[in-house]
Amino acid sequence: MNPRSVWLLIWLALWLASVPAARADDGATARPQAENVALGKSVLFNTTPNDGSATDPDDVLQLVDGRLSPATPMWYDKSTVGWALVDPTVFTIDLGAVHPIRGVALHMGAGQAGVEWPSSIQIYVSDDGERYSHVGNLMELLATRPPAAGYASFWLVADKLETHGRFVKFVCSPINLGTGAYIMLDEVEIYRGEAAWLDRPLVWPAAPEQWRANRQEIQWRDNTATTPYAERPTRLLVVDGTAEQGREGPLQQAVLGDSGMSFTVLGEAGRPRSMSWSATLPEAISTAKCRYALLTFRAEGIRRTYAPQPIVSLEGVSDKASGNSVTLLEANMALNDGLSHTLTRPLPEGFTLRQLKVMLPTENDAPRLTLERLELLGSPPEVFNTEIATGGTAPREGLAAVELGAALDGSLADWHERVLAKYGIAFDGARALPAGRIEVSGVPFAIAPGERNLALMPDSAEENERVQFLGQTVDSRNLGPTSRDDTLSVDVDATAREAYLLLALAAPPVQTRGGLPYTALRLDDIECIAVELTYDRGRSETAFPYSLADRGCYLPARELGAYAVAVDPTRRLKKISLHSHQFGLSFALAGLTLNTSDTALTPQLAAFPAPEYTVRHPEPPARPVAVTVQGQRLTLSNRWYEYSFDLSGGFALDRFVNRTNSAATIQLAPSSGLRLRVGDTVYTGRCFEAGVIRTTPTAAELRLTSTRPELPLEIAVTITAHDSPELSFAVETRNLGDEPLAAELCLPALDGLTIGDLAQTRLFFPQYRTVDTAENIALRAPYGPEFAGQFMDVYSRPAGIGLMVRTDNREQRMANFTLRKDAGGVAGGVYFPAEFNELDPGAGRTYPPVSLFAHGGDWHAAFDLYRNWVRSWYQPYKSQDEDYFLNAWDLQCYRVFRQSSRRTGRGSSWTRSSPSRSSASAMCPT
Repeated sequence: MNPRSVWLLIWLALWLASVPAARADDGATARPQAENVALGKSVLFNTTPNDGSATDPDDVLQLVDGRLSPATPMWYDKSTVGWALVDPTVFTIDLGAVHPIRGVALHMGAGQAGVEWPSSIQIYVSDDGERYSHVGNLMELLATRPPAAGYASFWLVADKLETHGRFVKFVCSPINLGTGAYIMLDEVEIYRGEAAWLDRPLVWPAAPEQWRANRQEIQWRDNTATTPYAERPTRLLVVDGTAEQGREGPLQQAVLGDSGMSFTVLGEAGRPRSMSWSATLPEAISTAKCRYALLTFRAEGIRRTYAPQPIVSLEGVSDKASGNSVTLLEANMALNDGLSHTLTRPLPEGFTLRQLKVMLPTENDAPRLTLERLELLGSPPEVFNTEIATGGTAPREGLAAVELGAALDGSLADWHERVLAKYGIAFDGARALPAGRIEVSGVPFAIAPGERNLALMPDSAEENERVQFLGQTVDSRNLGPTSRDDTLSVDVDATAREAYLLLALAAPPVQTRGGLPYTALRLDDIECIAVELTYDRGRSETAFPYSLADRGCYLPARELGAYAVAVDPTRRLKKISLHSHQFGLSFALAGLTLNTSDTALTPQLAAFPAPEYTVRHPEPPARPVAVTVQGQRLTLSNRWYEYSFDLSGGFALDRFVNRTNSAATIQLAPSSGLRLRVGDTVYTGRCFEAGVIRTTPTAAELRLTSTRPELPLEIAVTITAHDSPELSFAVETRNLGDEPLAAELCLPALDGLTIGDLAQTRLFFPQYRTVDTAENIALRAPYGPEFAGQFMDVYSRPAGIGLMVRTDNREQRMANFTLRKDAGGVAGGVYFPAEFNELDPGAGRTYPPVSLFAHGGDWHAAFDLYRNWVRSWYQPYKSQDEDYFLNAWDLQCYRVFRQSSRRTGRGSSWTRSSPSRSSASAMCPT
């Protein structure tokens, strides 16, 4: 052997000695010296192993073959059995006969590559495989705990079970820290105990005929450790000069209130976040006699997910099924309306409930899920729509029930069974209503006696055939989708002001809309259902029902609800007809009531909202551009505006005057001007020392130097006042430190902005499906397909003025547009994300200019300003000025201008047309 080889072997030996060995017998000393009765026995995988590196056809033999994996980590050896992204993993060992059981041991690997030790491993035993008794959680019974850090293959051992059984079931819940959820296992041992234990009865949970969750007795804990890092709520520390906010207070809360247990998550809008909570019941509950679950809840700010995600579930073990969880409510089923809804679901046979679990996925900054009521029932609830009052109600003057008579050909009980059988869940309904007068959402209805108390609408089957299209055989329903027109009519012959319908709906609780994930069912157009009102002399009109419970013209997945349509009281109503147009939906009528009085019970049906006019002001008189510095105050003004910056304590935009209406009160928080985020800390402009470098007749150059030692940053700002409504900001940053610095920059930043009255300060946010609202709301969108424009607006119609924010981002740099309105006013701006703007030591970066525009009017004025700016530089690309493009059908429908431009030697000319439909979200100058 040559010297080089000798030295190589010596080096390899030293290196191997320095690496901690993953010994296959780690934790083996805790294993009892007893017979392993699981060796060579049968294994049933209730959830199939699926990890590619560890799974093979022999998995069913390898858990009890007595062989340990020699690989490090163990999942590189096919003798390991692995599950990835499965929660829970469930498997059962059949010992062939009933044995006394002293203990169990699982040999597992974890500690690297996202594989963590399980959060729980529940152990269940059964003599007959029909009914399982809970023994305990192996992770809480461990004789020796696995190492806290680093990879190890380890025996997880429990040695004091003192039970018996033929079948031993393990329910394993993995930990997911954002890099995956894994269970990696290569051997299971079950140890024989003492024969006397065979005479001990197994412990069975109570099996009540009815159970109601006592909110005061249930203690919730959040599952932060099992929430992926990327989705955990983020604590933002806001540093505003010497003041700091955000250090205290929980980010996730489970709070018991008068209406129920409410779960909330704090954080940023537009960023996916989640949190889950679990609660162990004081005593386990068997559903042997309780076959239905009833849940009343309220939801706001739930994020829709492409894969089904439970947000309320029952956790335990099922004797008959593979899982240990029963989903009550999925994320995509919950309406984000903040209203109370009740659902009922059948429960699987032989389920033992041990825990409750709540998951709250969100992109909202104020989500809330409230559990108002949870019950387990032995039979389906008769009424679970909280809007229904079945007690004897006194007749109300002017409200007359219409006999449905011969139209009644079905029963509410059969309808309810149909919904549960087909969809496995029913929302806001009733199985059986007593005959006679009931009240739904404050409206009396008459329920017919006997089994026939429902008028069924015909339900045509969708026709389909295989046809040839472009040389391929396809379904005709996909080639040319058709509607149906099934009709249910009721003769009325009365004069009325309103008609109230007690409608039953059978429909899936979720629907698809375009490319969006499955979302909660919301029917809101006459392609779903229409109400035809036929008057005397053959005249008729079509209406869409108004939901009294939901306070809007839409139908959610409500099995039974009261709806209203306005009726012309000057004509005699002869007939009411329901028209069903969409396949997959079924409707029926349980009651019809007419309002024959002179007063509308639902005035919003016939009342048109008063039009909101924007106050118009004359253009302000001519005034020269002025840039002044007086002490520590910088002011830039022209005929359109005046902006004032307080530089005494940093950089703060604290005064704004729109000269179109100088009398309007405009408020700005002193934290306006600059927002800079580094990691989870936000710094305002008052964390900088501001100095004016020089001024010109139209501009001011400033240098902002950080006063925070942890933020070695310098910002150069040039603010330019134009002879127009525009005030522009050009920004350059420089890293003065010795380490790379990644910062998210927003300058100018708005905070606490109010124009006139806060309630009438509106936001215009032209993302996909443009938002124009005065509500409290948080809006965030990245520049790109969903936010193709480069502007947004804050305005007030009564004041007749607004403030637009616009970028000149022709290089299409990454930017996030953000607006938020709350009780403190409007905050937001254009944010340039940190991940795209990292600065090396000593390096600088220039950002796309951002401008503020003071305008008179509403969002139309802002849109005109933006459009005129785009016209000044935009040239059509390739086909955009060709006739075949300009005459395309979709552009004819949605564009504002018939011609984008015509290239001539003198530039571009524009021709205005009267579009068939203008779109506020058409950001291009078409």
